[in-house]
Amino acid sequence: MLLRKGLALCIAIAAVLFLGSVVPPVEAGQVTLHVVDVDAHEGIQVWVPSSITAKKGDTITLILTNHLMEEHGYEIEAFGVKEVIGNHQTKTVSFKAAKAGIFPIKCQLHKAENHYAGQLVVIE
Repeated sequence: MLLRKGLALCIAIAAVLFLGSVVPPVEAGQVTLHVVDVDAHEGIQVWVPSSITAKKGDTITLILTNHLMEEHGYEIEAFGVKEVIGNHQTKTVSFKAAKAGIFPIKCQLHKAENHYAGQLVVIE
């Protein structure tokens, strides 16, 4: 009786291991965000959201809208994103999050510290 239960347990474990090995891998997802610039407290301007999280392999689509009177930049250098959005304009940019890490988001037009600062976090 004990031998029979042990054999049944071994068969069950083998079945779970086999079935687990034939399950297809999870495909990368799609991340789409509306990113809007705002004139925040004391004249500090930011893109909202300023922090974006995605998984490695995701395709990220950002819809960038500038509601302010002057043009602003949006750059994620590590992924070749470098856009200039004119006043009251919207641009859409898509790219693949091909590597994991923490990558700065900045305005390449205005070099002031913390001007449109943000980050893209890509997890494994």
